[in-house]
Amino acid sequence: MIVRSAQKQTLLHVPEAFGRGVQPVAGILARRSTNADALTNGCRPWTWGVSGVLADAFRDPNGYFQRARFRFSEWRSGYETERRLFEERHGYPLDLENPKSFSEKICWRKLFDRNPLLQRVVDKYAVRSYVTEILGKERADEVLIPLLAVATDPADIPFDKLTGNYILKANHGSGLNRLVRDDRQPDVPAIINQCREWLSQSYGTYKHEWAYEAMRRRIVVEALIDDGKGLPVRECKFQMFGGKCALIQVLNDGSWYDGVNYLGDGLPTLTYFTPDWKPLDVSWYYYWIDLNFPSAPSQPRPKNLDAMIELAEALSKPFDYMRVDLYELPDGIRFGELTPYHLSGHSRITPREFDFELGSLWQLPGRRGART
Repeated sequence: MIVRSAQKQTLLHVPEAFGRGVQPVAGILARRSTNADALTNGCRPWTWGVSGVLADAFRDPNGYFQRARFRFSEWRSGYETERRLFEERHGYPLDLENPKSFSEKICWRKLFDRNPLLQRVVDKYAVRSYVTEILGKERADEVLIPLLAVATDPADIPFDKLTGNYILKANHGSGLNRLVRDDRQPDVPAIINQCREWLSQSYGTYKHEWAYEAMRRRIVVEALIDDGKGLPVRECKFQMFGGKCALIQVLNDGSWYDGVNYLGDGLPTLTYFTPDWKPLDVSWYYYWIDLNFPSAPSQPRPKNLDAMIELAEALSKPFDYMRVDLYELPDGIRFGELTPYHLSGHSRITPREFDFELGSLWQLPGRRGART
């Protein structure tokens, strides 16, 4: 990758893994190269600009050097930070040598499972081709949400040609989403800036979610699906072990879509069911928002539940564990995403026995323990 300073047409070779990407690094260089204080301090702008870029790179938590330092420090300490956070949130120590609970096995996967297929399916753009390969083009076209645009530079998104409601997503993380509705004029410069900020973030490193780190970062624009009345649809998250469904989490409120509050300040309901639609008195504690979501155990069974489970089985079959997110629409099923690191293994499950019950369903590949 090459960037040019603003004041001189000098070429700087910057590794692709530099962390912030072309736009932010070029921006830092331009700001430092034209800074008047550098001139008054007797520094040549170009020289100060280069040293400033390097200094920023060493300090930047999203940059290559800080990420590499964190990874090495964690490995050398036997994953001290991961162990500490796990025990704080679950109330029992993380056993990486002989993991038994579901949460422990999520953490083991993060640290040791390097199945290259995981990198493909967590990418919100690349997973579309995986769905097509598994289901065939005709079936995939039925379940994939229409793709409106994809870009490595948000400024290349053709906002003037986008119509209707749509959602922008960063392909390399979770929760990096923004809804755009056709009843409001979009603030395109603000959207571009927000998307560039997403692309500057290294989502997976500090949670040890390896599969998210190496992908080429993009902004994906998809049509915003609804229930035919302009409201969000019910989302079903299928917990799949060895290609078989053990648990269904149902997100339903009519105000949230893909983790984004769509209409107001209310919380969605998050309810847990068996595959034959019997409610379960279990919960995950969402530590980053400090609550358990309310439940709605009396909600009706999806009329397409059997077809949804069949679809989840097909998409999860190559994996020992996978969460498959699907949407229930009046005219059928839509694919959401595949998630191999459910809540990063850091959300407390109540009752604790259920954590170990789910863990007993997960047969890990050949294991190796953490360095101690």
